[in-house]
Amino acid sequence: MKAARWYGKRDIRIEEVAPRSPAPGEVRIRVDYAGICATDLHEYTHGPQFISTQPHLRTGQCAPVTMGHEFTGVVAEVGKGVGDLKAGDRIVAEASLPCNECEHCKQGEYILCRSAAYLGFAWDGAFADSCTVPASICHKIPDSLKSEDAVLIEPLASAMHAVRRGRLLQGETVAILGTGTIGLSTLLCARAGGASRVFTVDKIAGKRALAKKLGAEAALDPAEGDPAEQIKALTGGRGVDLAFECVGSSATIATATRCTRVHGRTVVVGVSIEPQPFSFVDMLVNEREIIGTAGYFGEFEMCMALIADGRIDVRPLVSAWIGLDDIVSRGFEPFASPHNENIKIVVTPR
Repeated sequence: MKAARWYGKRDIRIEEVAPRSPAPGEVRIRVDYAGICATDLHEYTHGPQFISTQPHLRTGQCAPVTMGHEFTGVVAEVGKGVGDLKAGDRIVAEASLPCNECEHCKQGEYILCRSAAYLGFAWDGAFADSCTVPASICHKIPDSLKSEDAVLIEPLASAMHAVRRGRLLQGETVAILGTGTIGLSTLLCARAGGASRVFTVDKIAGKRALAKKLGAEAALDPAEGDPAEQIKALTGGRGVDLAFECVGSSATIATATRCTRVHGRTVVVGVSIEPQPFSFVDMLVNEREIIGTAGYFGEFEMCMALIADGRIDVRPLVSAWIGLDDIVSRGFEPFASPHNENIKIVVTPR
């Protein structure tokens, strides 16, 4: 079968590999749709970051590795001991491979597992005709939900977890800095969660237009002035109740906190591996909160229900559907452009 294998920075190769039969507790999935994530992009442009060049302590795997962790597919083969999945079931999978033994895993907070491995980084992923994964990370897709919509469940679950971490209350006001997949997913989740007004910030015109289409009251251009001051003007000088930083830079984290009111809350969603110089004075004198979010646990079923009953429409987030052979030329390379207007590019391996 074909697979997109990461060898190094800007070195992803389409190769023929043998599908792996499932071990006990595993299932082999024929992949229908697999989304390219910003984390995948960072691995392509700046890796290795999450992919190890030495055997992973949990999985024993290292580069080259098949990427891809946002996917849907159909169960093709079931390993021994799997009782709740059968051949032909449509599934969507989570990305985390928890140890199930540590304190956090036992409490159901598996994204906080101290020895977690991740699909597509330390375990061969879904940019392939098929992939073999633990059955425990798979969720059956209900008949009311199309597989091409379910491929957005994984990033939507991250956004929903961020909204829950932010303790959004009915009627509160929200600011979102950065409107890529996660930022726009956060917009959808905030609206579904009862936010009364949502303001977004992005330098890319196409992303601002889509944010307005998806329910943002105002989609602000940082080139037109300090976003925090623009948002304060729109809220009568008060600021928003809750802000989400979905870029991953020290500048936007500081801006996000300044968007909030006294006692406001900021959830840091964007991922940056660089140290973040940050002044806490503004946060202290206004008693503002900064909240971290690591991913998700327990949001998949909730998100599937919200899409299935129409409260959230994820289809506008998909910018393009491409074949596996085009994953670099029409996927990673366009995403890497500083003027990229794509939101989610979905690979259809088969």
